[in-house]
Amino acid sequence: MALTISLLALLATFYQLHVQRVHNEKSLMPLAQVDLVDRDKLAVRIQNNGVGPLIVQSIHYLKDGVNHPHLADCLTLSARSFQHVTLSPPEQKIILAGAYLEVFSKRIKENDTEEQINDLRNQLAPITVQVKGKDIYNNAVVVERSLGWFLRHDVV
Repeated sequence: MALTISLLALLATFYQLHVQRVHNEKSLMPLAQVDLVDRDKLAVRIQNNGVGPLIVQSIHYLKDGVNHPHLADCLTLSARSFQHVTLSPPEQKIILAGAYLEVFSKRIKENDTEEQINDLRNQLAPITVQVKGKDIYNNAVVVERSLGWFLRHDVV
């Protein structure tokens, strides 16, 4: 009888250890999201809304069915006219909880015409951003978003 109770207590301990491990993984899970900004600047951000760090391993830009590692390859603008982030393996970026990584940014200046701003929005719209990363427990995190939102003001 004592042996049976001891064995059951040991099994209960291992089960509790498993439950605690699952809880810890879920408690430190990053929640990745691609946010788009269109105010005083046009920007694309990778936001971590979770409570654990997000380790970004790669960022790809899909346009017309072609995968590009650099956003500058998808735009006709000079790469010097906007800020952008590129990752080359094995380089990784870590986004802390509540923080973001701005992968594209172009400030709208007073002398920029509405036509120039709309041209940039039209260039960004057919692009899809794909982010691949992981959490601290090596669970895969993948988020993808189309930039078609930039055309929301266009009248069809």
